[in-house]
Amino acid sequence: MNALLPRSCRPGALRATPARPPRRQAGLELAFVLLPGFDLLALMAGLEPLRLADRLGPRGQVHTRLLSLDRAAVMSAQGVAMPVEGNLTDHPDADLTLVVGGEGICPQLPQTLTGALRRLWRQGRRVGAVHGGIFALAQAGILGGHRFAAHRDHLPVLAAQWPDLAPVATLYCMDRRVVTCAGGIAMADLSLRLIHDSVGQAAAHEAMHACLVTAPRGEDTPQTASVAPRTQTRNPSMHRAVQWIEQHFAEPDCLKQAVHEAGTSARQLQRLFRVHLGVRPTQYLTEVRLNQGRALLAQTEMSVQDVALACGYTATGTFAKLFRERFGIAPSRYSPFQSKSGA
Repeated sequence: MNALLPRSCRPGALRATPARPPRRQAGLELAFVLLPGFDLLALMAGLEPLRLADRLGPRGQVHTRLLSLDRAAVMSAQGVAMPVEGNLTDHPDADLTLVVGGEGICPQLPQTLTGALRRLWRQGRRVGAVHGGIFALAQAGILGGHRFAAHRDHLPVLAAQWPDLAPVATLYCMDRRVVTCAGGIAMADLSLRLIHDSVGQAAAHEAMHACLVTAPRGEDTPQTASVAPRTQTRNPSMHRAVQWIEQHFAEPDCLKQAVHEAGTSARQLQRLFRVHLGVRPTQYLTEVRLNQGRALLAQTEMSVQDVALACGYTATGTFAKLFRERFGIAPSRYSPFQSKSGA
């Protein structure tokens, strides 16, 4: 594990922090601000290309720092305590500051974090987020008017709490001074892009080959497989209907519009769904809505009534009945650890 960490973050580094070198005229300096429960996979996937670019290219071209909210080591979602070099206010001049979170959502992050992010933003610096760190940028008010990537599991929460924002379900996104990544292995793709843009194509290729990456994925790559592998059909009408339902599930006329988008009859669409998915379009829509509702109940403080409305149900009783049938528990009592196995 130690070999994967930046040199300055290996055990013992905090006992004697060396004087900081003069700021480089070229290269890349990144600060990773770790939140409790952060995604260790994403952090390691992002650090390794950066480490290799620094080792294989001119030394000092790439520098990384791990920071926390209180200068203490941070526990990852995987149970690994990560040592850090300080907090965000100790190192405010990185080329890019990324807040790294995980699956969980902090309902209210410390003002020290959101305030520091706003100061960096006002100073014209680049800021960003990885996985659950996106909520720090949302609470800081930085994401308005920007295109940004968010993990697909966080999309319903963002839509419910910040309806004016427009996240995209891609691997990563770079929109002016906002840099965001959905997490996981996608962080390696973002790091390779940052190396390419800041250090050069040669350094990016060296790091890419050393990581055994045959080709980095672009920022518009979707997080999920296309409809064809999931439905095991290449029928274009089926693809268009599924995509419409998944993107517009809360709309009252969702199924009617899905038929229109599919370019076929309602009867033919019913047949396609039965053949390829084993369910009717209404059942597929219900499953999408209930999964969104489950995510909102697990990750927000929204009331059951508000969750029902966000999922397209005007009658809370209908939502509660369907939710109980699907997950074996009333939505008012739902916990991620209490649902039926396989739910």
